Amino acid sequence: MSIFGLQLLSTDTQKVIPFYSDLFGWDLKAHPMGFHHITFEEDKTPKKRGCTIMPHPMPGLPSSWLAYIEVSDIMSVITKTIPLGGQVIQLPLPSPLGGLFAVICDPAGAVLGVFQKLSD
Repeated sequence: MSIFGLQLLSTDTQKVIPFYSDLFGWDLKAHPMGFHHITFEEDKTPKKRGCTIMPHPMPGLPSSWLAYIEVSDIMSVITKTIPLGGQVIQLPLPSPLGGLFAVICDPAGAVLGVFQKLSD
């Protein structure tokens, strides 16, 4: 298991895209699915990690960062979440990054994304 990437769910993407571009020198690229993304290359592994910035999908909630953990079996994580006291916020969906992603919530209310790579 490792950190796969980060996602910013923003209430104002027009303000934050230039902010992070200037702050960190990120070259955020527009994606046809309505978000902006950057891929980070790590020094010691060929795995691609990245960041996306997108409009917040839940109106009324504040902007927030969402971390994604890469897992080998996303359905195992989903199956274990509720019996362990958590909640499943988003069942697995296909990702444009070649895998599946889902969103869960722990028993204390912290939200976390999980990602399973399906191809290289």
